Amino acid sequence: MPAKEKHLPEDRLRQHYHALSPELRRAADWVMSHPAEVGLWSMRRQAMALSVSPATMLRLARSVGYPSYNSFRLPFQKALTEPLAASVQHVQRTHRHAGPMQRDQLADIQRQAVSAAAGLNTSEAIDAAARAILQASHVGFLGSRICHALAFHLNYSYHLLKGNGSLIDGVGGTLSEQIHAMQSRDVVVAIALNPYSRSTIEAARLACQQDACLIALTDSSQSPLAQIAKHTLLFGAASSRSSEAMEAPATFFHTVTGATALIEQLLARIAALGGGAVQRRASEIGRRLHQTQAYWEASIPREFPRTISRTSS
Repeated sequence: MPAKEKHLPEDRLRQHYHALSPELRRAADWVMSHPAEVGLWSMRRQAMALSVSPATMLRLARSVGYPSYNSFRLPFQKALTEPLAASVQHVQRTHRHAGPMQRDQLADIQRQAVSAAAGLNTSEAIDAAARAILQASHVGFLGSRICHALAFHLNYSYHLLKGNGSLIDGVGGTLSEQIHAMQSRDVVVAIALNPYSRSTIEAARLACQQDACLIALTDSSQSPLAQIAKHTLLFGAASSRSSEAMEAPATFFHTVTGATALIEQLLARIAALGGGAVQRRASEIGRRLHQTQAYWEASIPREFPRTISRTSS
């Protein structure tokens, strides 16, 4: 019998994971890391991506209680049609009257994401990425949709340390032109999480064709970015559809807390390894910000807290 909606294929795979053969475990890992591809690609194409026979994918489906691979991939296909609506419905159904519990579970997901940023990456891997960035002639920061804000944050903060970075944002339809400008001594730092933005993956592939060094900040070692990157740094991005830690997860969106933590770790290593050049750049930017009065400097009146207290009481 096909699994009911409350027993999604990912849940079945986790329940039966340790009973699977090594080959089926590898297939299960790929399925859980590529839900969009499972819904979109044929069984044969998925098998080719894994370098296994199509029969392996069928055995995987049957091993977790599905009569065919089509019935196994049907929930993945449905999730692609209205993923946000389905996730919001899940949160509303499980947390309609559980505000404090939902808040606590979301905090747990965020804490786990921050821990994962450190646990998933060795210090050597972070330092290797930092050195590649420091040695680059130019550094481009790439991210689409939810990852655009992350790329902007990384680009802005890097600007405080070095002056050879830019945001690859494709304004005015110029994404391919921005990527074509990258050369062999340049670095592209691309950020993506599942479901992966097509524009980011295609731009990253084009950067590799330009012989630029690709550094991937992503949520899986099996992500399309990780498969083509020279350096890969990982972060956790749990959501209500992907979190393994929560039986009733607290949020329908991907948390970017882990990605932000990873970005800050990378920036810290760039600053630490940057030497005198980074120090001079930081001093220059600091003086410029002060001269242009970039930040509000007026002191807060002493009576302001007392006014707030009287108003609130």
